[in-house]
Amino acid sequence: MDERSAAGAVNEAARSPLHRALRAATSTAHRRLDRHPLLAPLVAPTLTLQQYVRALQALLYVHEPLQAALRSELAHYAIDYPLLDRVAPLRADLARLKVSSVGTASAPISLPPTSSVATLIGRLYVVEGSRLGGRSIARCLQQRLGLTAANGAAFFNEGGEVRIDRDW
Repeated sequence: MDERSAAGAVNEAARSPLHRALRAATSTAHRRLDRHPLLAPLVAPTLTLQQYVRALQALLYVHEPLQAALRSELAHYAIDYPLLDRVAPLRADLARLKVSSVGTASAPISLPPTSSVATLIGRLYVVEGSRLGGRSIARCLQQRLGLTAANGAAFFNEGGEVRIDRDW
């Protein structure tokens, strides 16, 4: 076993049972998102500004209703969780890039209400985990388009401390 494999095995063993279960349950969806035609270009060497803008618009289309639903569900279940605002950085990035926040979508998506705290935790896991992936995307945006948190990539650079291994 090489060093990287050994480190991965140690990290996996240190994860909580909840984290391991959530990771396993979302792995197929995660792989699909990695290959999504709007998101995959974000880490491609050929990324264009137009592709980036379309991805931001699509992410806003999803995050607006998702964030509203999460806030409502956290209140419903009386869970005090520090949910970060993911919509404001998306809107700010689009404004800095001087493009409309409206993409090609005709109507906001509608999420089914959570039927349990377990469903809510699953949604939170996805949103929090996306912040980790955002860090990798932020590096690509800086290298390929020269974008940083200050000039159009705040969404991928924000987030404070993300400690999925500790918090989940």
